[in-house]
Amino acid sequence: MPDCPFEVSTTNRYTISTQEAAVTARKFIPKGHEIKYLNGIQVSMTKQEEEDLDVTRRDFSIVFSSRKKTPHLFLGPARFANHDCDANARLSTKGPNGMQIVSTKDIEVGEEVTVSYGDDYFGDDNVE
Repeated sequence: MPDCPFEVSTTNRYTISTQEAAVTARKFIPKGHEIKYLNGIQVSMTKQEEEDLDVTRRDFSIVFSSRKKTPHLFLGPARFANHDCDANARLSTKGPNGMQIVSTKDIEVGEEVTVSYGDDYFGDDNVE
């Protein structure tokens, strides 16, 4: 879309030898704005469905909803926003199952759009 302010690109910022998806700004995104088209949806799943998924080559994201206390598939381009402890955006709920990314800082062209997954996302007390 010509008016889309981001693109899904790749980065090796988190690994040395492999690439993974990243969201990069194509246009200047001012602080406090919903990033157009950078949204997603959470699809409820049971614990058994989560355990049955083949997680060895997954191209999807599983998130745990702290509101609903259940696992969800996270679908849509917002799932490609990587974690940063000093993130420049945040995930925000939109409707009962939707997610939208909102900038918390000005984001320059070429800058990766990042969100915080939370202090314990990578394990208990693993903020480092």
